[in-house]
Amino acid sequence: MRTRTTIVLPLLLMSLLVVTPFTALGQYAWDQGTAAMDHGFPFPDEHWEVEGPILDLDLPAEGAGGFNLALGDTNVLLAVGYEIYASEEDTLADVLILFIQDTMEISAGEYQVSPLEGTGSLFAWLPGISAELILGLVDTSFTLDSLAALNAYLALNGSITINQVNAELLDLDFEGSLVNTQLSFLSVSNGNFLCSSNLPQVEYPLGRYVQADDMLFWTVEGELNPLSGDEGVGAFSILEGDTLNYMILSYWPENDEGYTAHALVIRDLLADFATHDYLITPPAPGVPNAFSFETFPLTMLDLAALLSGDIGSDSMGFELLSVSGGPFQLNIDGETLTCEYGAEYADAWGGTLQLNESWDLGQEWHALSIEAVKLQGPEIPWLGASYPNPFNNSFRLPVQLDRPENIRVALVDLLGREQHVLLETQLPPGYHLLNLNVNSPDLASGWYGCRVTRSDGSFAVRSVLYLK
Repeated sequence: MRTRTTIVLPLLLMSLLVVTPFTALGQYAWDQGTAAMDHGFPFPDEHWEVEGPILDLDLPAEGAGGFNLALGDTNVLLAVGYEIYASEEDTLADVLILFIQDTMEISAGEYQVSPLEGTGSLFAWLPGISAELILGLVDTSFTLDSLAALNAYLALNGSITINQVNAELLDLDFEGSLVNTQLSFLSVSNGNFLCSSNLPQVEYPLGRYVQADDMLFWTVEGELNPLSGDEGVGAFSILEGDTLNYMILSYWPENDEGYTAHALVIRDLLADFATHDYLITPPAPGVPNAFSFETFPLTMLDLAALLSGDIGSDSMGFELLSVSGGPFQLNIDGETLTCEYGAEYADAWGGTLQLNESWDLGQEWHALSIEAVKLQGPEIPWLGASYPNPFNNSFRLPVQLDRPENIRVALVDLLGREQHVLLETQLPPGYHLLNLNVNSPDLASGWYGCRVTRSDGSFAVRSVLYLK
């Protein structure tokens, strides 16, 4: 007997479907809708359908959504429908994934199923998988190998017909024949995704934030995407009638304790936005109002809540909350936004702190002279991709060092919590191929981050799939 349950996985899925496309230029993301199909063998005589928002803090047991974005010269469309339920022994999920990859812009029309390297179209059905694997399945870097490792039904032939694809709506149909690694066949007909968007509008997907007081100078820079780097900066807005809620956000990691986020929130009439000076005050009703806050510790789920429009929530705990500051102006010039101001903050312990702050946001990296970070993962010259991936008990990880380093390699879970230390050693400069072994019988199968930390505390992470 299947019983629906509410668990944390939909929020992890949410963080991917929102945060990943946030940083692409010209991308779309759809956070709610339906996914349906008839399936069976030899005839598709069983109906499957899910409906609901993925971006819902009430933890729905089912939902559908997706995104369309550009990765360099490649355009990607990914749609996901899922249902989570409790079996007698585990929490399981049925997942439907549809994927189109093309060098041309993805638009209305018919795409033949052709799971080829570089370009191609496919859909996959994963019934009864562990719910803990959902997060990795919808990353923009998922591969056929990772699907095959889960005994997914992969489409051999068929078609995907996009009826409409734009910022507001994804409407597509699909049908075809599928097979899994055990040579079990499945026919699918009347497949459909109908998804819409209720997401905040990304204004600037990347930038730099500088914070200084009498003793500290702190810089954060990167894309507004916790999946592609451990720190980021950007801005987004939500329009409520004629009132614009505008958030400029930065975040960075705090050791192993989670993230810190610092934000400037401006509420103003849309017609008046950025046309006058702003004073920083505590949060207040009415417009105009500008306030700033810093909060810690945050998990990936908390960041997803901020990115999905939870601007200045009353339930948020503040380490710092603005008291006064400014006046300042928002300097918006086409591709960039800049502002700077001094502000006084009240801290959580009853004290006060004076900070000088500046924001420099853009649409493209060259506008800010910041090195680009690709969506599929940060460009990390010193850390290569692990292989094999998925892995069973061991894998290899290439490292290139320009100086002697004390290296710590550990597996962390999807919230950044350390689960298993793989290696602690000192390495000389040069190229090293690390042979890493999992010697923990208690480590569960699933998606992990392989985090490599250097002597100065900086680190980089590669995604790995561990299968016992």
